[in-house]
Amino acid sequence: MKNILKSEIYKLKNSSYYWIINVSIAVVIIFYCVYLRFFNDMDRVILISNSIPSKFNLIINVLMIFSFIYQEEYQYDTLKNSVILTGNKTSIFFGKQIVQSLIVILSYTMVLLLFLLSILVFKKGSDYSFAQVESLVIYFAILIPIILRALAFLNVITILGKNDYVIFAVYLIIVNFSDIFLSLASSVFQKLEFLREYTIQSQVNQIIGMNMNGNEIVKTLVVNLGVFTLYSIMSVILYKRSEV
Repeated sequence: MKNILKSEIYKLKNSSYYWIINVSIAVVIIFYCVYLRFFNDMDRVILISNSIPSKFNLIINVLMIFSFIYQEEYQYDTLKNSVILTGNKTSIFFGKQIVQSLIVILSYTMVLLLFLLSILVFKKGSDYSFAQVESLVIYFAILIPIILRALAFLNVITILGKNDYVIFAVYLIIVNFSDIFLSLASSVFQKLEFLREYTIQSQVNQIIGMNMNGNEIVKTLVVNLGVFTLYSIMSVILYKRSEV
């Protein structure tokens, strides 16, 4: 496992793809904040309570692009040498998933830091307090298990699929519209209604509302970490059954 982690980190450090995406994300955030500050004359209160949270769904979708660093290896099984050397597909998968999760969290942290720094250039506004910034950081933290869950789900369909565009289209549709699909389905099968609360879209919407209490936060963490674990187990099973 240790050698696999070192190999993945080395590959990542030398991947121009990874750095290009990070720089692109940073530039977009900077321009977005400049636009809000100087062309919309927005203050910190609106930025923290509305403008940043409203982009949570977009942030999740953009961060999933990093999974494409590994996608081809899962799709076309270009890991034969690693499998031959280690003889353990489970170690290979989890080694890759650990690094995959770390790079997404690091990039997500960069997004948070850029937004926090951008707050400094905005006018305070009449109701501004530092407690609002603290709440924003907390909700960013709560979003991490949801991001990991989305990443694990994308791994499942990546291992199953063979076409990059189809895979990402399926991912976007399921993650962003499953709440709507379940709403329509529950009008016919009412027992499906309870599932709507656990979709990624619904979980993110709860955070966007920024009115969660302690129990709801714990529930969100448990649900999404549980689903992340389930998807990870599914990925391992599917990957071990794939041809070497």
